[in-house]
Amino acid sequence: MSRAFVIAAAAALLFLAGPALAEDYAGSKIVDVGRGLIVFEHDGQKENLYYSPTMKIIDAKGMEHDTITGVRFLAKDNIVDIKTMYDKKQKKEFVVEIKFVSGKVAELPKVGANVNLKPDPNFKGLVGEFPTGDAQWQAYIQSAKVGDFTEFKRGNDAEPGRYETIDCGKNFATVAKVEYTFGKRTEIRTKFILPAGNGKAPMPPAKGTPGKKPAAKDSEELTIGDKKVACEKKVDGKTQTWTSPDVPFDGVVKVESKNYKFILTDFGRGKEP
Repeated sequence: MSRAFVIAAAAALLFLAGPALAEDYAGSKIVDVGRGLIVFEHDGQKENLYYSPTMKIIDAKGMEHDTITGVRFLAKDNIVDIKTMYDKKQKKEFVVEIKFVSGKVAELPKVGANVNLKPDPNFKGLVGEFPTGDAQWQAYIQSAKVGDFTEFKRGNDAEPGRYETIDCGKNFATVAKVEYTFGKRTEIRTKFILPAGNGKAPMPPAKGTPGKKPAAKDSEELTIGDKKVACEKKVDGKTQTWTSPDVPFDGVVKVESKNYKFILTDFGRGKEP
């Protein structure tokens, strides 16, 4: 069946059903990958298509990857299966899924030995302001001290990061967040503010979503560095979260889910002013 016929048929169906499947390009060879665009060969013809914002990249074992880490499967001359959708508003065909079949897979950049998690004393970036409605953060703001910190590792590659309070007052806490992502250091700063700015006690936690089964809770002690931490463990679907009021900021000690891992490696409180 020709591509033109399939696209024409799909376009006709759009009047009834919105976006429709345009075509599968199985066994395609990648020619080039640009910003938002992939060039590939299929049945001896060169194709140029843009990515859908919700595009999936799937490895040979069927595991899904986000578009940042998934780009490593899209090397030149790799063989992939491509699925597209036709958008009736833009009248264009977009790539919605790429499955790696064979070829080269690039290595993700790793964190080196020289890791610096301390906030930059000469930080020149902007400081964002965020009135927080989270009860845990509200409680923390009222007890914050300069020097409070947590250090953690996250993701499958256990990349390191650190939160540290660099300024605080009656109604706010300014926190530096330093992280390494694919071996690159980034730092952002956020001023967390009590919503009304009046130092009142934190609002009670929001009630659960109507009709949704509440997450199961349990207690468990975890060892973080040289500290024993009593945690509340919550299981919500396939995600497990451990929290403790002894830990600064949001109190999160550990998170485990199918595609994400997070665990504290150290934490501590600053000194009284």
